[in-house]
Amino acid sequence: MKAFVVFLILLLQTVTSPSQNLVYTNFQELAGKMKIDPKPVIIKLYTNWCTYCKLQDEQLKNRDTLSAYIQKNFYILNFNAESREDVAFNNTVYKFKPQGLSGGINELTLSLARETKELSYPYWVILDDKYNIRTWHQGYLKNKNLMLLLKSVVESKNLSLK
Repeated sequence: MKAFVVFLILLLQTVTSPSQNLVYTNFQELAGKMKIDPKPVIIKLYTNWCTYCKLQDEQLKNRDTLSAYIQKNFYILNFNAESREDVAFNNTVYKFKPQGLSGGINELTLSLARETKELSYPYWVILDDKYNIRTWHQGYLKNKNLMLLLKSVVESKNLSLK
């Protein structure tokens, strides 16, 4: 009986306290959203083969405090660095650039990671409201470290670098 009561309490907590998953936007929606409510932009570059990218996605799920903070202060995009689709962003169309027999990389990835000699994923890029790169990070981020990084961007005085 005691186990049933504990189970019922846990079940009710789950039902009554819904988690807030991250809501990602896309490049088609971003320009319109920025006109209405300019915010910094987080772009998380990933690949389909990246194990750490998958772990990062799992870690970000159902993290209410982090999700709420991101939704309030940023737009967030999840972009496949090897996407074969053309991407229109900031008045430029980025295309897939083949490499080797079957691989390649999207030119947007190269543009966002131009400061990096060798890419590793996930690759985080944080842009200001004018799409200038504020900061970037290569690799897996624990939620605590991601929150510190994001707070440093939000707490800086000027949103735009220019």
